[in-house]
Amino acid sequence: VIYQGSHGDKGAHRADLIFPSACYTEESGIFVNTEGRSQMSFRANFPPGLAKENWAIVRALGGKLGFDMNFNNLSELRGSLISEYPSLGLIGQVVQNNWKKSVFSGFSRNDLLKNYYTDFYKTNPIARASLTLNKLSMMNKANKMNNEDKLPNIKAN
Repeated sequence: VIYQGSHGDKGAHRADLIFPSACYTEESGIFVNTEGRSQMSFRANFPPGLAKENWAIVRALGGKLGFDMNFNNLSELRGSLISEYPSLGLIGQVVQNNWKKSVFSGFSRNDLLKNYYTDFYKTNPIARASLTLNKLSMMNKANKMNNEDKLPNIKAN
C-alpha cells in the first residue's frame, strides 16, 4: 500500500510506503469545479520538510520505474495536459460537452448535492488535522447545544 498525501489521514496508517506530498495550498494546479469551469490555483506557501508537489512525486516515481513521463517540470506537464484536454486551458470558462449534458444533467442544482459530513470543520484531512478548526468545531457544537435549549417548545396539534 502506497500513501501519497499531506496530512497522514487514515490511509497513511496502513501504508507500506509513504510519499509526503504538498497540500493544495502548497502547490499550483488547475482544478475543475462541478459546473465544469477550470480554475487556476497558485501556491500560497512551500511544503514542509521532505514533502514534494504531487506532480514531482509522480514524475520521480515514473523515472525510477523506467516510464517516459513526457514532462520534466510543471510547465511541461501543464502544456501536455492542455494539449490533450484543451478545455483545461480555458480558465474561468464553462465548456459545453454533449456527454456532460446527459450524464450530469441537473447536477449543479444545489438541492441534489448532499453533504457527507455534517460538521463543516471536519470535511477533509487538512481540516481534521488543524488545531484551529478542531477548536471551532467544538465551539460550534457547544453553540448548537446551547441554542437548542433556548428554542421554544412547540407542540403539534
